[in-house]
Amino acid sequence: MARAEERRVAPRSSRGFSVQSGEGDSLIKYIDNISSSGVLCHTSQPIPEMTKFEVVLELPEPVNRQVTAEGLVIRCDVEEPAHDQFRVAILFTKIDEDDIKAIHAYVEYDLLEGE
Repeated sequence: MARAEERRVAPRSSRGFSVQSGEGDSLIKYIDNISSSGVLCHTSQPIPEMTKFEVVLELPEPVNRQVTAEGLVIRCDVEEPAHDQFRVAILFTKIDEDDIKAIHAYVEYDLLEGE
């Protein structure tokens, strides 16, 4: 476990949240955790590794901000035992500085609340 933690360059929130889809049906259904470097989420369909992906999320309270980022799928695992949900890790490759700040604020709040 220590090796996986060493690879992470940014602190992450472990407080998950649902994704509210706007127009159409969002592929991302739930966020497991988020950091300024990426997101681990649940999807209803598999997404092949190395797929470029646009992420649009509404960060919940206390931030209440929509963030948009481009990313790359680095892992996609089927959820056991259901086999109809997938855990997808997305590494952000392009994200606005203001969105990074918003994610930092969300993560910091979550980490302080967890103490």
